[in-house]
Amino acid sequence: MPAPVLPPVSPERPDAAWGRSLWARLRHAMLAAADWTVDPGPGLRDALWWRRRLLGVFLVGSAVFGLGTAVMSSVIAWRAGAYAVIVVDTLGYLVVLALVIGRRIPIAVRGAAMVLLVWALGAFFTLGWGDEAAGPLWLLAAPIIASVLFGMRAALLTLGLVAVTLVAVMVAVPLELLPWASAGVPPQPLPSGLGQWIVIGASLFFLAGLLSVGVAVLSEGLDREVVARRKAEQDRERFGRAIEQSGDTCFVADRDGVIRIANAAAEAIVGAQRGIGHSLSALPFRPRENGRSMVPWSAALDGAPWTGTCELVDGGRTRTFFATLSPVRDEPGQVTGVLLLLREVSRELELEERLRQAAKLQAVGTLVGGIAHDFNNLLQPIIANAEALRAQTPQGHEGRPLIQELMQSAERGRMLVRRVLTFTRGSTLERVPTDISDVVDETLRLLRGMLTDGIEVHSAVDRGLWILADPAELHASLANLATNAVQAMPHGGTLTIAAHAIPLGDAPVLPSVSPATREVVCLTIADTGVGMDEELLARAFEPFFTTKPPGQGTGLGLSSAHGTISSLGGALVASSTPGVGTTMRVYLPRVEAPTPAVARTPTDVALPAAGLRILLIDDEPLVGRVAMRHLTSAGAVVDLFADPNDALARFAADPAAMDVVLTDFAMPTLDGVAVAERVRSLSPTTPVLLMTGFVEHEAMERAAAGTITAILQKPFSGQELIVAVARAAGRDAAPG
Repeated sequence: MPAPVLPPVSPERPDAAWGRSLWARLRHAMLAAADWTVDPGPGLRDALWWRRRLLGVFLVGSAVFGLGTAVMSSVIAWRAGAYAVIVVDTLGYLVVLALVIGRRIPIAVRGAAMVLLVWALGAFFTLGWGDEAAGPLWLLAAPIIASVLFGMRAALLTLGLVAVTLVAVMVAVPLELLPWASAGVPPQPLPSGLGQWIVIGASLFFLAGLLSVGVAVLSEGLDREVVARRKAEQDRERFGRAIEQSGDTCFVADRDGVIRIANAAAEAIVGAQRGIGHSLSALPFRPRENGRSMVPWSAALDGAPWTGTCELVDGGRTRTFFATLSPVRDEPGQVTGVLLLLREVSRELELEERLRQAAKLQAVGTLVGGIAHDFNNLLQPIIANAEALRAQTPQGHEGRPLIQELMQSAERGRMLVRRVLTFTRGSTLERVPTDISDVVDETLRLLRGMLTDGIEVHSAVDRGLWILADPAELHASLANLATNAVQAMPHGGTLTIAAHAIPLGDAPVLPSVSPATREVVCLTIADTGVGMDEELLARAFEPFFTTKPPGQGTGLGLSSAHGTISSLGGALVASSTPGVGTTMRVYLPRVEAPTPAVARTPTDVALPAAGLRILLIDDEPLVGRVAMRHLTSAGAVVDLFADPNDALARFAADPAAMDVVLTDFAMPTLDGVAVAERVRSLSPTTPVLLMTGFVEHEAMERAAAGTITAILQKPFSGQELIVAVARAAGRDAAPG
């Protein structure tokens, strides 16, 4: 069944819109004139306000509509010879005009004059012409106008005047004291029929219009007041619900400091025993300000607002709130109570502390970067010279083991610097098959300097447990776990580190496992320290969470270890018992052992740098001399400069004379990137090899853009230097 077609809505007729617009303008003009005549005054629209406005409406209406009534009544009276009517109508209208423009006359006097004028007109026409004129209508209107303007008491008084008037008429009629009641006197001085009804109709229209307009204004105003009050009540109710459901704590107390209103958040914090009906001073909040022992409740009750930070000890945990204490005033401005708003800022303060710690770590990272560069410069000649000594020392010589230990220690120092830089800079190194027993051994060597008397270390680590990881980041994670375990035993105890393989099904679900994984390496680090309860254990891996006193812990050890192990596809599971100890279990996927590579000695590798012309720049003389010694021993021709400006001047004199430019990165006048840019501007084909103790982001970007041919990380061996230079020059570095 098709839907019915509705007729189109015709546009509104222009004359209808014009009519409404005209009425709106007339209404606005009348109300404006009424408010000018009698100013209702500011403030609430109470009964007095509306009576003042109605008095203005009555006066303006009498001045506008009463003119026509007075004119018609005077014309009829003139034709009938009733000149007293003309005088009374004229005087009445002049009184109305005086009341309209007499704004300095008290409002009560003007209103009373209005009522008495209506009564006087009614008494005059009733006594003069009885029911043949409009006198009874004016008498009827007088108490109605009095009730509207002044209320019940004025209405009763006016009714008394009307009653006196009517009683006088009743007494005078039988005694024939009134002209229209005397025998032989014509019943009316007005023309019969039309004239009589013109006077009555004009008076009736005037009084009906005056009263109807006044009642309409009052009714419309009251309608608006009802709507406004209902909206205000709805807004207050909505505001009350919002306050009640707000997460912020809200208390409202009276002038005596007794709590009268408390929302749900307030009751949840302080409970009913300290809520409604109790004193503000009984609240358990204490300010954090120095020198103040309590919140200034009395000052707020005296009209002084206060804002500050308060603390509440809740179940052993200190919660921090930002408090606003404001006096509540009535319309005249007197303080009737106080409003207390509390917003918890514990989380914000914790985040602020975390940002502060992060800024400290960033500063430490910058400092460590500079230290690492200097440390690498110190290691560079040690490694290179030890390598040269080993090459010159024959097998079986008694000094060869010493040289080997020297090289191993230097290599460990180099790896240590790399791990520090990885931790502070957030770098990600290459993950390779790693035997976890080697990482554990190195961790135990690191812990020896931290162990205090009374701590025993038991180790049970199986060999040949290979995992895919970067040794530096894995070592940092295990070091964090072991350090926490040692610090949890301030009075001594036992630290146990064990590692063995378990079936994949016996381990917790790991985030990343290859289809070939059958076993999982389980590394256990257990202590017999203070332990943790369930609440602390649940937050153990949160960043920046620590139970140590301020300044003694960053709260990053366990969280960084958890993040590293998760990134390796493993899991970190903690269990603890207060007073017994804590156990950390690390689960990592096991991989196959790598195929052993065939070792080659330096004599097995060809030296492809013979004949190369190299411009070497390094502001560290010792590092420069060691590098020059290795390159010249490989057959290269080296020009060594400590000042990059002198080196660039040498290069600019004959760019074709150099096959490779080898420059340090961190130098006081020009860094290695700037040197590379100038070299390329003079000779775009000359390769530039950058030596650095730490790879800066700018250097990496320039290397990727082609400004730098390659980057050689310090410290490096002599063979690594020779191979890197040969590759930069485009020579084959394969064994000969």
